[in-house]
Amino acid sequence: MENFPYPKGSTWRKWDLQTQTILDDNYIQLGDYSEELKKENPTGWQQYITKVGGEANALLYDSKAYFNDTKIDKKDRCTNHVRNYFAFVDVFNPELDCIGITDHNYFDDCLLDSFIDYSKQSRCKVIPGVEINCQGIHMLLFFPDKLYQKETFSAGIQAFLMKFNINNRTNGNGTLTTTSTDIKEIIDEVKKNGGIIIYPHCNSNNGLFQERTATDRTHLADIFNHQKVNLLQSQHNQSSVAITDYIKTNSTLTSKFCSHISSDARSLRDLSKADQDGNFLWIKADPTFEGLRQIVFEPEQRIFVGPQKPGEKKSYFVIDKVRFLDNTGDVKFGSDPIEINQNLTTIIGGKSTGKSLLLYYMAKTIDRQEVQSRTSDVGGVPVKYDFDASVDFNFEVTWKDGQHTLLRTPEGTTEDHSKERKILYIPQRYLNTLSEANIKSREALNEFVLNVILQDLVVKERYEETVREIKAEVKAIPTAIGELFSDREDIKKTEDELKQTGDEKGIENYIKTLQKQADEIKAKSGLSEEQLKQYEELVAKEKEINVQISNLEQDKKTIKSLGSDLISQIDGLKSTIEENEEYLNDADIKAKFKAEFRVVDSFAPGLKSANTNLITAIDGKLKIHNAELVKIKADLTPLMAKVKLQSELQEKTDAIKKEQQKLNEIAIKRNNLKTKKVSYKKKSDGVIESYKQIVLKYEGLRNEFKKFESKFGEITLGVHISFNDDAFNSNVVKEYINKNDLKRVIVEAEWGDEFIYKYDPTKHLTNITTVFEGLVEGTINTVKNRLTKDAVAKLLENYFYLDFKIFYKNDSLDKMSPGKKGLVLLQLLINLSDGEWPILLDQPEDDLDNRSVYDDLVAFLKNKKLQRQIIIVTHNPNLVVGADAEETVVSNQSGQEVGRDNKKFRFEYISGALENTFELDPTQESAILYRKGIRQHVCEILEGGQEAFQKREQKYSFPNK
Repeated sequence: MENFPYPKGSTWRKWDLQTQTILDDNYIQLGDYSEELKKENPTGWQQYITKVGGEANALLYDSKAYFNDTKIDKKDRCTNHVRNYFAFVDVFNPELDCIGITDHNYFDDCLLDSFIDYSKQSRCKVIPGVEINCQGIHMLLFFPDKLYQKETFSAGIQAFLMKFNINNRTNGNGTLTTTSTDIKEIIDEVKKNGGIIIYPHCNSNNGLFQERTATDRTHLADIFNHQKVNLLQSQHNQSSVAITDYIKTNSTLTSKFCSHISSDARSLRDLSKADQDGNFLWIKADPTFEGLRQIVFEPEQRIFVGPQKPGEKKSYFVIDKVRFLDNTGDVKFGSDPIEINQNLTTIIGGKSTGKSLLLYYMAKTIDRQEVQSRTSDVGGVPVKYDFDASVDFNFEVTWKDGQHTLLRTPEGTTEDHSKERKILYIPQRYLNTLSEANIKSREALNEFVLNVILQDLVVKERYEETVREIKAEVKAIPTAIGELFSDREDIKKTEDELKQTGDEKGIENYIKTLQKQADEIKAKSGLSEEQLKQYEELVAKEKEINVQISNLEQDKKTIKSLGSDLISQIDGLKSTIEENEEYLNDADIKAKFKAEFRVVDSFAPGLKSANTNLITAIDGKLKIHNAELVKIKADLTPLMAKVKLQSELQEKTDAIKKEQQKLNEIAIKRNNLKTKKVSYKKKSDGVIESYKQIVLKYEGLRNEFKKFESKFGEITLGVHISFNDDAFNSNVVKEYINKNDLKRVIVEAEWGDEFIYKYDPTKHLTNITTVFEGLVEGTINTVKNRLTKDAVAKLLENYFYLDFKIFYKNDSLDKMSPGKKGLVLLQLLINLSDGEWPILLDQPEDDLDNRSVYDDLVAFLKNKKLQRQIIIVTHNPNLVVGADAEETVVSNQSGQEVGRDNKKFRFEYISGALENTFELDPTQESAILYRKGIRQHVCEILEGGQEAFQKREQKYSFPNK
């Protein structure tokens, strides 16, 4: 694209704005230092001389003898010298992109024009100019075109010089001719011809800031303030800084200024030579005269002095170019890449020309999830493009680090790692939707603010840890409730069994009766006193052993149950470990993780062994006790044989044993019941405590986020713990709990006619505890035959969320105008973000008022683009011109308007910098995009575009007189 040679727009390039050619008396010929060059860079030297046809030509064409040889055609001499010049620059100075040619009192008829003509086809460009001396002050003058309708640029320069009585290069004594004309007249004449003035040598006695008397300093202010912006040049940055400091401390110097360095080279080797500290001049512009003008309009952001190219962003955070890959056969899109600038790229076009479409497919290709999350909440302007419905349609994003991301990855190819890259995508009307007062967008707004906050990686780690803890608590509550109700059933069952077993006091009284009857029988038994004593001891011992056996049997049941529970818990532990192992990325750590946690595999065998050992120990004791019972029975047998009424005594003894066994069982059950009730109370308290812990963890997050409340300048962020009343009433109150019972136990609540629960953070935990206890104790009923257990589980579900309230200059977001809301949300989302990935905005001005765009958004873009790549679709000229967009992409769709067709495809795009300016006749170019420069497209497409340029360029206008 011949008329769009710099499709990436304004980029940082190395410039040298003061160089002298072979016309200068002090010019150093190549032959004087060629041997040094050969030694320093033999490879480069060989490449260079090959370009010019050999070493002899290289030395010849840069010699004064050749250049001044009148026997050779002047045009040939100039052409050969210039060709040699550019060949040298290409090899030895490949970073140098633009050179200012500034010979003193230029009076050659051909050389400047040769430079101009040759540079049109060369990589490095030249801006032609001249240096003059006005009353001791040197001036570099650059012009965009031939002056005074002269046929050549050289003739125009000479006419300009003679206008101020510089009629030849030097005067009679060989010194350079000077002019005594009022310097302001020269300035006015340059401005009238659209030229640019630079004051060189500011660090010497030839510069504007040479040592002056008090009277001269007044004259200096008169000159300095005659232009709104002055371009000041020194040979080294230390001097440039000193000049800057001097101006800032001199209140009489009121105009703006831009201070920089250049080489003032007088040889090929000194072109763009670094200053004493290794600094170069870098300008962010096309290497053209219009590009140079940009440093006047944006002196703070368009020019830089330093050793390295400034503003380089991390390559993996920068989109380098994009392209459509359309194999549908419908000729909708071309496959030529669309370059993207690393700073601010604006996309403009008429209605339905494909500007938002381009941004959408960029976003979707890079981060499909981001696009889905943003467009799912968008109302009013749906984001629907279905070109990718065809498998033959694709889109490619190329990153600055060389990675490629495809919208659709072909089958059989490896998924590109760059798919993991991110963007921040704000579709059209998204900000307006966020600010609407409805629950769905409220959730989106909270998520929006949370995402901004979580760009702080430390806070994000803490947040994710707390969320995991909250989820663990939430997950544990239903399990705990299940155990609680299981224990409650077990307690009820034990209580019922106790009732069925009989009254403990009654059994004890009955045993006393039986014992009395047995004693009466023993008294009649005929046994001696000693035999009776032996009998009593054996019976007492038998009773004691039976109690011990009952206890051991119960212990055996407990240990067996514990073993089953522990094995189940170990299985759960193993499952948790396996799940977490999947999240590990480092292979070595993953292997160590498995090795370290292999210890869990030993738990089950160890527990099984422990369980078996305990059961064996119990069985051992039971065996001993049973053996003791056998012995006691054997000892009782001869005594019983002597007893008269033996059968009656045996009957009473057996009855006593049976009742005593009941007492043993009751004692065991009563002890178990006591233990179960203690455990039940602990679990009940634990359930409520888990619920309280959820609240406390939200409170912890709120406190963590508090540091952001005042971080945002004039934006204040209030962080609150809120409760989803609507969901709670719909899912819990309405479906599970008797409202009249609720109204009875929660007397403080403002129920209203429909018994709607209203969240009060000061009373909520008390209310939930009351309802929980009421449900568990049966004083609060369920509805619709719901199980109490299910009602309790629903009651304790997590309906909490972090709610963010936004204030701007003490005004609540809810009370702001839509335009002001949009600005605040945009600032929160972008200006306060610590992320570095690209920002893609689709017509943000639709969500803002004009004042917010002009006063705030333009300033935001100009500042933020230095930190992050921004790509923005817009129809507002202030966001293009006012924000000094480095690149503008112009879109067009054929068939939308008569006379605005494309070259070949339905959708076409061209791109370039604002300084790209030209206009062709329709007979010269039929395709609308290629008929005009970027500047002309901006003025035509964007309402107010011409005015935006005029306002920007008033910075360089003359003061009103």
